Amino acid sequence: MNVTGSHQFGYREIRRVSMEALGKKRYGMWILGALLLLCTALKPEGAGLLPWFAVFMLAFPDLIAYVTWHPQRQINAHPVHYELDDAEIRIRTISSEVKLAWAGLTWIRPYKRMWLIRHGAAQTVIPRAAFSPEDLVTLDAFFAARGIQAAA
Repeated sequence: MNVTGSHQFGYREIRRVSMEALGKKRYGMWILGALLLLCTALKPEGAGLLPWFAVFMLAFPDLIAYVTWHPQRQINAHPVHYELDDAEIRIRTISSEVKLAWAGLTWIRPYKRMWLIRHGAAQTVIPRAAFSPEDLVTLDAFFAARGIQAAA
């Protein structure tokens, strides 16, 4: 197998990836934030920092996306190149190149728009948009054959 692809990340894409990676936890944050705001509205005296905490809980998923994107916006102005073969994954940006050996892979979580790959302590996103439909089928079969997929 030798599959290559390129993808240019924008804020919208990074936000989608962040939301998918958070999964159902983001709904819990939004519900908790809304309940805290409701409690503050019903009993405003003595609320203290509760309204600020509520707003933080509501905005937290979007803050993760912004904090991820903002320092890397210069790098994300250029496409990221992905090369996957039988030995490793190579990810090349304008400023760096990363090689991840399949032997060090802990798990792969398939999502609608990406694969989230855990390699040691680091997690890496490989966007599905970087590859052609034929390559997507090849990669899904390859990942499934490795037997290290985790439930999404």
